[in-house]
Amino acid sequence: MESEDPGQTACYFPVAKDGEVLYVLKVILCDNQRLMDSDVDRIIGIFSNVLLLIQEKDRGFLTGLHNRMYFIKIMTTMDSRAYSHLAMLDIDHFKSVNDTYGHLIGDEVLIHFSGILKNSFRREDFKIRYGGEEFLVIIKETESRAVEELLNRFRKKVEAYNFPGIGNLTVSIGFSTISGTANLYETSSNSDKALYYAKEHGRNIVLFYESLVREGKIEVQVKHKSDITLWD
Repeated sequence: MESEDPGQTACYFPVAKDGEVLYVLKVILCDNQRLMDSDVDRIIGIFSNVLLLIQEKDRGFLTGLHNRMYFIKIMTTMDSRAYSHLAMLDIDHFKSVNDTYGHLIGDEVLIHFSGILKNSFRREDFKIRYGGEEFLVIIKETESRAVEELLNRFRKKVEAYNFPGIGNLTVSIGFSTISGTANLYETSSNSDKALYYAKEHGRNIVLFYESLVREGKIEVQVKHKSDITLWD
């Protein structure tokens, strides 16, 4: 406890998950009020429920990963200098899984795939379900060769995994460098081009956008500055 304005006292309560303190809740008491243990439990419970509602807006119910809306939100708020690469991942032939086994089995594949994803990357890496069977990972500062090795390790884990009721599946991956001159949307577009190239050239591979450009396999579209303005 600590004293606030005259007649007020502040109490601080840690809110933890899995043994780690995530938040510190500050409660101000007025006129010599006292908190019973049951009051503390009730306050922390309400606070935790509010946090859960806020967090669920940014996470998918099925996979527990951040969703596309969250990616749109962080595009303009995150410090891109702290992150080096962005990867797009797509489960190969996922449509045939839904068509052959049904959407319930397809959902189970997504859950298992997301579990492999969570366990394959660091906590500080952003792991996002971009939509359908497509996922996105924003990777903390690492050199390109190390990122490629990391993504290939993940690809091999997926290839070796026995998905219940189906067996083995594969994943195609395209990734690109996060440049200080480009926003995350442009970087994701580059990664998506590398992913598309991977899907068109054998699948179950990891391809680096910048390498594909250097090799002349992907053509960079030059942006033309327009003389027309919609407003001043």
